[in-house]
Amino acid sequence: MNQKAIDYIKSNTLDLESNNRMDSTGYVQYAVSEAKAYGAISIAEQEMKKKCCIAFRNFMLRATLASVSGEQLDFEKEFEDIMSQI
Repeated sequence: MNQKAIDYIKSNTLDLESNNRMDSTGYVQYAVSEAKAYGAISIAEQEMKKKCCIAFRNFMLRATLASVSGEQLDFEKEFEDIMSQI
């Protein structure tokens, strides 16, 4: 997990072990522990990795088909198009 995500969680979660569970507005609407926040990010990272692998596979299949058929293909544009579908 990158440092930006870790810093965000630390600054945006409340310490549920603390007696002071209020945020700057003076009340707690939703309380999420750091462990649950880290878990949620981990799940999101795994899903993004799966989607990127599928998108890359689709790109490689498309590039192979274009190469075999002799079709002219703008590889950068094709890759951008496929990745934008994630």
